[in-house]
Amino acid sequence: MVVNAQGPGECFGEMALEPGNRSTSVMMLEPSRIAVVKMADFGAFLMAHPEFQHELVRKLLKRVPALTCHVRDLALLDVYGHVVRKLQELAQEESGRLILPELMSQQTIANIVGASREMVSRILKDLRVGGYLATGGRRIVMIKKPPAAW
Repeated sequence: MVVNAQGPGECFGEMALEPGNRSTSVMMLEPSRIAVVKMADFGAFLMAHPEFQHELVRKLLKRVPALTCHVRDLALLDVYGHVVRKLQELAQEESGRLILPELMSQQTIANIVGASREMVSRILKDLRVGGYLATGGRRIVMIKKPPAAW
């Protein structure tokens, strides 16, 4: 299951500040350059740069609402609800239409929502047949707002 996606210039691995087992793994979706910082070096850097500590705490606090929403959705939404919510979150308005910036594979969507590819395939087919979305030009277009429940 995909818990979070990061863009250029973002950091990850801050949970290593607290000793113990890691709860997630990282996978790069495209060629990337990363830096690995030793714990002792990072701790010394934090002590020498309190303004960076403040920025790090601010970034971590900004992630809490998104994670809370993610947990709420896991508890309250069915797979259909997860798929629709994620498509709506990822879609960007272009010329008055909501368009996903790139065509995502059914497996990628399944990984994001924590479902099987087969289930996502059925939901996307139902949404296409119902006239709620279309695929074209390697992108998904939200034609009209899908119903909250199917």
